Amino acid sequence: MAELVTADEGPLLDQILGSTYETWHEGLSRAAYARFYTAQRATAWGTAHLRRFALVDSGELLASAKLYAFAATL
Repeated sequence: MAELVTADEGPLLDQILGSTYETWHEGLSRAAYARFYTAQRATAWGTAHLRRFALVDSGELLASAKLYAFAATL
């Protein structure tokens, strides 16, 4: 059965970054793309407002999502 898990570090995050690299790398190398995400998560803002989630089934990555949580006034 599929389950939703957090994926902010480890092999699952590496798999997610590998699958999203082509779309979101913005000119960074694959290694720099991973370091950039890690650096974002290391900030106070990133720790509180940036998360990655994965839907996995028997260890297989089915889907992933990145959540930016922030308050805004318009």
